[in-house]
Amino acid sequence: QPDRGIILVAPRGLAGERGTLPVTEDDSTAHTAAGRPVALDRHTADVGACVDRFAATLGLPDQVAADLHLAALLHDAGKADPRFQLFLTGADWWNRPEGAPLAKSGRSLPRGAWERAELPRGWRHEALSVRLATADARFADAHDPHLVLWLIGTHHGLGRPFFGFADPQDGNQGPQSPAFDFTGLDWSSLFDRLKRRYGVWGLARLEAILRLADHRASEAEQPA
Repeated sequence: QPDRGIILVAPRGLAGERGTLPVTEDDSTAHTAAGRPVALDRHTADVGACVDRFAATLGLPDQVAADLHLAALLHDAGKADPRFQLFLTGADWWNRPEGAPLAKSGRSLPRGAWERAELPRGWRHEALSVRLATADARFADAHDPHLVLWLIGTHHGLGRPFFGFADPQDGNQGPQSPAFDFTGLDWSSLFDRLKRRYGVWGLARLEAILRLADHRASEAEQPA
């Protein structure tokens, strides 16, 4: 039989609040559609399952597949930020979220909720996810920790290599800051190292696997 392959396609991009950006989700608007709420733990597990299916279909090496799975489990850790969780309630202080953090609000959010939750303009959950990942006990299992962080930070298309926002609460530790340092590398230097290690298109392919697994999991979690 002739060789067969697989093509991963992302037909739906998104223009962010700051204009046209290479992004598939804008934190300040992507959660306004009504549907049903989705717990953060459930969503990350769903994305991990999708990543595993894609990696098996593509025949990826075991270590790369394992790092993709780890990135899936950690990719939305930044959504647990109390400000973002408040935003998901519509920034109603009397209706603050309790219990397990949410990944999706499942409700329409009123105008001004982002500002009332005191989230900085242009804030990105994936940038915070990078910082939180390094403190997560599971991160010690990474075969290539640089790759895992990169996949987390770029899973919506931004951060390649700039995010373009500042967060006073971050303490200049996140990848959006010039002061970011992981094993002696800032975010741009980490990008350069990974391009040399995996190749430009090889790295983009791994990014696409996580990004599209996130898309497919999110679609499956909502009512038809």
